[in-house]
Amino acid sequence: MTMSARQDFETDAEGSSESSRSTREPGFFARRRARKEALRREKEHAAKRDAHLREGRRARPTVEVLSAGKDARRPVLGTSGPRRIDLEARKELEDLRDRRDFLRKSAIGAGILALGAGIGYSSGYAHATGLSGNTRTVITDNEVAARVIGGVRIATEFIPDPVPAGTDADPYPGSAIQAALNDGLHVYVPAGTWKLSSAISRAADGVTIIGAGRGTKLVFNGTSPCISAGSRNGWLIANIAVDAGGVDVSGAAESRFSEVWVNGTLTDNRPIGSGGSGTGGYYGVRAADFITSGDGSPSNPYNGSAIQAAVDALPSTGGVVFIKEGIWRGATRITVNANGSTPRKRVIFKGSGTMPYQIYNDDSGHNMLTGTHVQAGFDIYHPCDFYDMAISPTNRDKSTDGINFIQDPTKTGNDFTWTQQGCTVKRIRFHQCNTGIRFSGRNMGATFLQIWGVLVEQCGFIQCGQGVRAKVADIDSTAPSQGFRGVFTRNEFRSCNGGRAFDFDFSSSMLEFSNTMLEGCGAPTGDYALYIRTYGDGGITIYNVDFGDGSESPKEAYIWPGRSGYVNNLISESARTGSKPIDIGGRGYFRIGTLSQINLVNAIQVIVEQSPGTGFAIGTIDSASQSNAATICIRRSAAPGHLGSTIPTASPYTYTNLDMTEEMVYLVGGTITGITRNGQSIGTERTHYMRPGDTILISYSSAPTIRRFGVSTG
Repeated sequence: MTMSARQDFETDAEGSSESSRSTREPGFFARRRARKEALRREKEHAAKRDAHLREGRRARPTVEVLSAGKDARRPVLGTSGPRRIDLEARKELEDLRDRRDFLRKSAIGAGILALGAGIGYSSGYAHATGLSGNTRTVITDNEVAARVIGGVRIATEFIPDPVPAGTDADPYPGSAIQAALNDGLHVYVPAGTWKLSSAISRAADGVTIIGAGRGTKLVFNGTSPCISAGSRNGWLIANIAVDAGGVDVSGAAESRFSEVWVNGTLTDNRPIGSGGSGTGGYYGVRAADFITSGDGSPSNPYNGSAIQAAVDALPSTGGVVFIKEGIWRGATRITVNANGSTPRKRVIFKGSGTMPYQIYNDDSGHNMLTGTHVQAGFDIYHPCDFYDMAISPTNRDKSTDGINFIQDPTKTGNDFTWTQQGCTVKRIRFHQCNTGIRFSGRNMGATFLQIWGVLVEQCGFIQCGQGVRAKVADIDSTAPSQGFRGVFTRNEFRSCNGGRAFDFDFSSSMLEFSNTMLEGCGAPTGDYALYIRTYGDGGITIYNVDFGDGSESPKEAYIWPGRSGYVNNLISESARTGSKPIDIGGRGYFRIGTLSQINLVNAIQVIVEQSPGTGFAIGTIDSASQSNAATICIRRSAAPGHLGSTIPTASPYTYTNLDMTEEMVYLVGGTITGITRNGQSIGTERTHYMRPGDTILISYSSAPTIRRFGVSTG
């Protein structure tokens, strides 16, 4: 019995023929062990999946991608392999859908970022036989992740059977990109050539189309845009190559295309339109973000309209516009506050530098080849600052002004105080402009024009018609006066021979003009290279001005301070052209070192002093100056010698020094009975030091001869 009981619980070996040892069906225990093992594996798989879910990670996809070897053996594999692939893919996507809410919270946008970072795709994709029996692209696990997490559509998913090679000879259909776009707002276009039959577009905001770089090539008709955002907002197009038709976001607000190769040229832009928030002004705006064409070379310049777009993108208070190195060419002038906006924008234009002096460092087309060169003028209706660039007309032909600072009450309101806020122009090369800098007024009526706080420093006015022009003639105003406060220093005017290189004619002005070179300037048929005239309140200071090798104009300069002036070290000593005359007048002190002659023109109260060691010559003295001889003094470094002799008429005789120089007066011969000076009797003294305008009253019984000798300052 014992043995029989033990035999009841013994098991057969699987497949054993000795059935007498057990009443169990053969293979029962083996099958039971297999079921237990399968259940254990299923529980283990579920545990791992739950662990992945808790950790916010996706279980490894089980989509099987056939290798090239297996793909070649597809007929041998029969239908079970491809069918297994599709079933597994469906199962995996079902699992992923169950976890979608969690993944969106933990990795929102990860798909599109991953695509932008450049998930690798090649032109050769793994293929398998689809349910319909046709060859089709099988998406990878990374593609599945990106699509599910980021809501991305992949253009290759929408290619109909059979799938082309994606080459120039056998391109992918552009309709697949359109289908992917229609199915979602975010589309990834893998590498390969895509032939379009129409522009890619969709009437939706917030579209993103990203390629694999230059390897993703869209080909249309070479004229129409390959991708068009229309009037929709918030489009992003990046890392893609298109034909000459390019991409179009011109009517799409807050849209951008970046790293786009247009007909082989790498192009980048940001939206043209309003900047919106105030941060734009704080951080500045880059003109480069608005480039829509060109590479910055003379033959293919950046579009100058990008600078205007950057200005428009600033907030209402203004800010900084950065203009990178290269040539910027525009058909229209760049304006600030032409629309009369309030509060008015104040813009600081900042380039990457230039060489402001000399006539060199450019090519035969007058293109500056170093730094920033803006070939479009500026019309400024509110004070703005300019730094570190070259400015020329579009055609570099002296046709238009470089910068025109304009006061126009119809644009900015009946308010003249804006021009008192000051402006700075520094390290700018004005090249081939009609006028480098012009100050003017339009529609002024009886409005006063007062321009204060101007600083122009380290600028070159090279081959312009005129360098600087600030004239009452440019102000259509019936106001009784205007005012100007400014400094022009460390500048160079070279070959500005279309007129006066520096032409200043303003009332009530405080002006400093210093440390400046003017060479080869002034029109040959004109009058002066340098013209400064001011009157009313204020005064002018001029020092260290050198005319170099001389002016092209008949005269070097005209300087007429109406209230007060100080002029020191005005040099004209050209051996090339011969020194030209300098006309001076008004009221002021002139200390001049020159080999040319000095002419007095409407001089009122003037002291002219010769710098030691230099030549000096007084030329013509007009009648108005002659009438003011008593208040004009000419001091030479070498004594002028005998000036002349005067015979008194009837006694007593009043002698006045009208020789416009300090002098010693000797009373020679005759019988003098008394001399009075300033109402004081000084006896019969025969030697007198007299400044211009000084007088003595001579009483005599017989007239003496009055001999006059000039006194030197040396």
